[in-house]
This record gives sequence, C-alpha cells and structure tokens, in this order.
Amino acid sequence: MTYTFQIDLNVLKAVSTAMSNEETRYYLNGIHFTATKAGKLAIEATDGHRAMRAYIGHEVPEGFAAIVPDTLIKALVKLPKRIEVIEIEINQDAGTAKAFASNGTIEQSLVGGTFPETSRIFPSKTNGKAARFNGKYVADIDKAGKLLEADPIFHFNGEAVNAVLFQGRRDIICAIMPINNHQKNVDPAGLAQTIDVCF
Repeated sequence: MTYTFQIDLNVLKAVSTAMSNEETRYYLNGIHFTATKAGKLAIEATDGHRAMRAYIGHEVPEGFAAIVPDTLIKALVKLPKRIEVIEIEINQDAGTAKAFASNGTIEQSLVGGTFPETSRIFPSKTNGKAARFNGKYVADIDKAGKLLEADPIFHFNGEAVNAVLFQGRRDIICAIMPINNHQKNVDPAGLAQTIDVCF
C-alpha cells in the first residue's frame, strides 16, 4: 500500500531536532510516521532523552507505521527556506520512502525495526517542580521554536518527563528528561498545569 502526505517542511525540520544518530539503536535514526488513536497521521522522533511529536492530520489506517530514514530527512532539512511544503510517499509494500521537491526526487529504504511507543511518555499534566536540562536539548527546542515561529513554553515536571509546548500551537509537543533524577525540586505555587494538545 502506498500513502502520500503533504507536510509542512518547517514542522518536519522541528521534529527532526529530536532524531537520534546513535548507530546501535538504528530504528531511532529517522522520523516515525504513525497513526494516532483517532486514525490520523503523527510524525515523531526521539533519541531516548527527548522526543518531539507533531500531529499532521492525514487519515491513515489503524496500526500504520513507517520509519523514514535520517538520510532522507537530512536531505529535506537542507532544502531552501522558500520550499514550504514537502510531499512524502511511503510505499509499505516496497519498503521505501520517496520525497518530492522542486529540485527532484529522493528515494530511500524505510528503516527496519520497531519504533518505541512514545505517545505514553508525553505528560498530560505537570506539577510545576523545577528541572534542569541538557543545554544542547534546550538549544534544539529553541531552534524548533524558530522554525515554527512559536516560542517554546516549558511545563516543568521535576524529575519526571517535562513537556514543552509552542505558543499558539496545539499540533506539536516535546518531551524532555531532566539532567538527573537526584536534584532537589522546588515547587513554585501555581505552576502545575494541564497539557492541552490535539492528539
């Protein structure tokens, strides 16, 4: 079966900031195209320390999943800013992903393996307790915010997975682990929040 998706290139670039480049966990080296519980397409990436998930909205069948390799994603990330939307075709029978851009077509084999179930790691509530993060991850979140033209808003959750939303957008969320699990948490009054996203 072949599926074709129109995807905002800046959303794809933002999600790609969480891709892994670790060879031992090769199935994380790309962007996972997956079905939400509502049967809509989401794209996601993780390196095990942070994850980024964006709701795309195309209808897909239950259980739909494909990992588009980082080599194809990195080629798309390099496309000029004037290209706003990219078309990606996933052929599950042939095991390929194809991207169409004004400068030609890029085709790669899908990544084998099983992408981890990430939907359960994104917190639905946060407790407002302070957390410290890896500076590179914070810089990548800032880069994603610039691509999305939306300021990142951290929803602190102490030693648990913290959430980052982007101002004015309900279609994308980031989960980020704190630097360590032994820090002393401060509980500023009134910072506990409910996370509201569309998937």
